[in-house]
Amino acid sequence: MICTKDVMGNFSKSGICPSPNPNNNVTWLPGNKICYVANPPIGPKTCMERNFGGADEAGVTGGWHFDDGIQAQLSDASQGLINLLNCLRPKFNEFERQLSREGSPPVVIGRISSISDSDYIGNLGACHVQNNKPANCDHLWNSCHYGGDVNDGKSYAVDFGDEENFQYFERAISQCARYVGYHALENSNHYHISTASCRDQ
Repeated sequence: MICTKDVMGNFSKSGICPSPNPNNNVTWLPGNKICYVANPPIGPKTCMERNFGGADEAGVTGGWHFDDGIQAQLSDASQGLINLLNCLRPKFNEFERQLSREGSPPVVIGRISSISDSDYIGNLGACHVQNNKPANCDHLWNSCHYGGDVNDGKSYAVDFGDEENFQYFERAISQCARYVGYHALENSNHYHISTASCRDQ
């Protein structure tokens, strides 16, 4: 198939495309999924989705990477979270370009592992209950992923699964401080950021 590159040099068509870097075995799959099977070591044949282009239907700037199936959670994002993501993405893009200029292998910064809950998209209130919360809810009942103290059925938090890039998250957060509330590396397996409009975590 014919593959085209975006302004960052990333292949932007679905299908089996050659890697933009011979040391980075990257494969595009149908549905804009990307599989890294070598460097960076996200994991053997670990796949994620990528949101290309301008803004998607939720108004979120393109260029984000998602764990498999997570992009659908964008429909639950609050305007506060959209503002936060739209502030962070250009900073992450610049960090990626800077690392590339320095000769580093391609690095993914900002791999979204959670916005809300894949089992309750459009129905976050089902998990935003202290008693009799469904056992398969992914977050604490009062989490900003479920609306926190705002409690309007929208998510006010994002988790990044590439927690090894926390230093870049913190640099970007310092530049987007007006949109950011609580933020921390949690459980040693993701970096959590809540919006300034949500007082819970």
